[in-house]
Amino acid sequence: MTKRKLSDDALRQGAEGYRSGARVCWRYYRIEADAKLAAAAARRLGKRREAQGYDFGFCSPGSIRQVEPGSQYAGLWEVCWP
Repeated sequence: MTKRKLSDDALRQGAEGYRSGARVCWRYYRIEADAKLAAAAARRLGKRREAQGYDFGFCSPGSIRQVEPGSQYAGLWEVCWP
């Protein structure tokens, strides 16, 4: 199996959906492998912004979870982006 490597911009644009908040946004991915790549990119970007003094509040850039049934994005993988 070949490892996929995508740029941060490609990972942002490859999301199935998008939801924004005051400090972060959440992007939704159909494929778990894409969500994991996106989470790693989001963690890197989050660390850079934290070093610049940005406060994410209770949110954690790079966190990943599968959305429960009953939601608009049910079954997709949710990644928190800074």
